[in-house]
Amino acid sequence: MPIHFRKLLFPITPLLLLAYGLGMLALVTLFKSFTSPSGYGIYPAVFLALWLMVLPVLALERKVLMRLPYLTVFGGELLILLFGYLGFSFWNRVTEIRFDTPQDYILVIFDARDTSDIAVKREGSFFYRVVWSKASVIHITPEMGRQNNLRITPPPEWGSMQYFEGKVLSNGDSVGYILGVQEIMNPKDPALNFRRSSAAYRDSLLLDALGGSIK
Repeated sequence: MPIHFRKLLFPITPLLLLAYGLGMLALVTLFKSFTSPSGYGIYPAVFLALWLMVLPVLALERKVLMRLPYLTVFGGELLILLFGYLGFSFWNRVTEIRFDTPQDYILVIFDARDTSDIAVKREGSFFYRVVWSKASVIHITPEMGRQNNLRITPPPEWGSMQYFEGKVLSNGDSVGYILGVQEIMNPKDPALNFRRSSAAYRDSLLLDALGGSIK
């Protein structure tokens, strides 16, 4: 085996395994994008771009291995990958509110002072999930509403939904909300979804949930 080809395979390092993994994922997703009816969309391009970004770093690593001990390089790469993963996971942390309700709308209102009665399950390093089946309305704190990582998930059987986000004045306070309305295809009433997306319909739901007057 030529010496220059052996350097592509040995010594095995975390960066080398990452490069191989990205290359395989690029090939597999590219193949499935042509064979799968649904397709894999942008995934082949993403994995290929990541693989091409890793290659120059891998070439530099091969040169570093000629100067530094193997275990030093191996341990350093493990630490870099570990902190990189933790940093990426923390930056993309998610709090999901998953509704399980027979109603055809879901409503999140940011007016609660305390959420101790809401069970939050931790799944993974930085993924938190609330499964809400008590009602189609949940009250959480305004601080949660200011988070960019909040995800509202409707019941899986809904299919598509209309999404509304805004604020109303209730009892002199500005209250934020997120409203999801299931899209219902009714041939006998083609204007149903249009009426359900109106401001009057949204106000009626908010009025029932908040109690009292709203503006």
